[in-house]
Amino acid sequence: MDLNNGKQYRQLRQFRDEQPAEWEQHLVKLIRSRTLPVEHKLVDGYSVGTDTSGTEYRINSHGCRSKDFAEIKHKPCIVGIGCSITYGTGLDPEEIWIHKLAELMNTEYICLAMPGSGLTVTSLYAAEHILPVFDNIQAVFTYTPPPNRIDMPQLTDFDESSYPILDQDIRVKSLINIIEQEPYTATDTELLRAVEHTAFIQYEKDRLLLELATERHNVPNFVLDSQQFDQTDLVKHNQHTYTRARDGDHDGAELHTDIANTFYTAFTDK
Repeated sequence: MDLNNGKQYRQLRQFRDEQPAEWEQHLVKLIRSRTLPVEHKLVDGYSVGTDTSGTEYRINSHGCRSKDFAEIKHKPCIVGIGCSITYGTGLDPEEIWIHKLAELMNTEYICLAMPGSGLTVTSLYAAEHILPVFDNIQAVFTYTPPPNRIDMPQLTDFDESSYPILDQDIRVKSLINIIEQEPYTATDTELLRAVEHTAFIQYEKDRLLLELATERHNVPNFVLDSQQFDQTDLVKHNQHTYTRARDGDHDGAELHTDIANTFYTAFTDK
């Protein structure tokens, strides 16, 4: 595999520039690689499945845990962007912060979140295919993933690159998870040395993309840094009342209430 010949880059560049509808399908495939339950079935146009905790997930055709886009694209709507917290791993929809925030604002919502991932794919999808299409987006709200999330869209095998792009078996994995799950090599050591700064710069670029895209479409944009929020007096005061989600690894509905209320205050203040 020649990594320097640029063949795959040229193929992707031409595909993105000349086939925008198919490019959207490609991004949706990446999103769904992180959002679809392992076992799921198609029910009324939604991919429906449960995890080991018994939590049910209804994923629309765009990979989002929210209503079908055709149903809400002309209604007042907010967008929530993030990782597994925003996705609501281990929680029912009404327990998730974007759902709670939409109730406070009396709007519909798009839950654009990829568990175990950063903002690379979701920020691009929001900029290219959400903001230009929806008629009445009230605001975009981002609850940032943990640091060191470097998203890596990857082919499941080298020979996938020989197929047309939409036929390629592709998924998104986090670089840090790949390294943590495999024995270390010299290459891994080099990658680990790059994680902190690379992830920070990538996060800043994703954040700036959303800022510029929302400004272009005259949509308010709000970012809540999860690491900074965790250190606020509000969270420290309420932490003793926080429960866990049913999966046992994520915070429960009480944290989501605090996130929703914080975003709502920022929105109403603005």
